Amino acid sequence: MWGWDAEGRKIACVNWKTICKSKGEGGLNIKDLNIFNTALLAKWKWRLCTEEKGLWKDVLDSKYGSWRSLDDRKFGQKESRWWNDLRKVCGSGEERTWFEESVTWRVGSGTIIKFWEDVWVGEKALRDSYPRLYLISNRKERTISECGKWENDKWEWNLGWRREWFEWEKNLFQSFMVDLERINIDSRRVNSLQWMDGEDKEYTVKSAYEKMQGICNGEQLLVFQSIWRVKVIPSAIFFCMACYVKGSTYKGKP
Repeated sequence: MWGWDAEGRKIACVNWKTICKSKGEGGLNIKDLNIFNTALLAKWKWRLCTEEKGLWKDVLDSKYGSWRSLDDRKFGQKESRWWNDLRKVCGSGEERTWFEESVTWRVGSGTIIKFWEDVWVGEKALRDSYPRLYLISNRKERTISECGKWENDKWEWNLGWRREWFEWEKNLFQSFMVDLERINIDSRRVNSLQWMDGEDKEYTVKSAYEKMQGICNGEQLLVFQSIWRVKVIPSAIFFCMACYVKGSTYKGKP
C-alpha cells in the first residue's frame, strides 16, 4: 500500500485517511490517532456539562469559570495547555462546532439553557432556524427561564423585540411560536444534555470518533462488506479495495 522497499520509499498507493476508515467503508479499521485523541478530550467537556458534583469539577469551575467558557473565542494567556487543547478540539471560535451539532437539551426549568444559541427545539439552534427573528431580538444572550414567566400555573413566553413586526414576518413568528409550544417547561425537572448520536443519549468516545470520521452511503457499505467476506488472501482483498476506492480497473495478468 505504501510502495516502499529496501531501496527507498515510493508513491503511496492508498490514502492514509482511507486506511483509517472501517472495513465496511473500504479501509483497514486502523485508528486515526488525531481524531481519536479529539474524541477522548471532548469527553471531558461532556462530563463538565453533565456531571453536577465532583471536586475536579469544582476546581476547574473556580479556575476557568463554568463549561460555557470553553466556547469563548479568545484564549487566555494564563490558561493551562490542557484547557486550551480542550477548547480547540471542541471547536472553540467557530460559528457552529461539531460538538454542538451532536448535542441537544432536554428542557426542565430552562435556567442554564440559552434560548437562541443552544439546541433544544428540533435539531438546530433557534438562531439558525429563524435567523431573521434572531436579528431583531433584544434578548440574544438570555436563557429560556429569562424569556418567560409563570402565570396561573401556566408558562407564558415574554420575548423582547427591537421593533414592530413587518407584515410578512407575522407568519414566520406564528411558525416560531408553534415550535416553542412543543416544549413543556417544567420547573421540577432537571435540564439534561443529550448526545444525539448515542443509543442511550450518552456520549461515548466511539460515537464521537465515528461522527468525526463520517460515514459512507449504504451502497458502498454493502460493496465493502461483500469484498471482506471473500475467502482469498489478504493482499488480494487490499488490491480490490484500492481499485474500488480509486475507481480504477485492473488490466494486468490474472
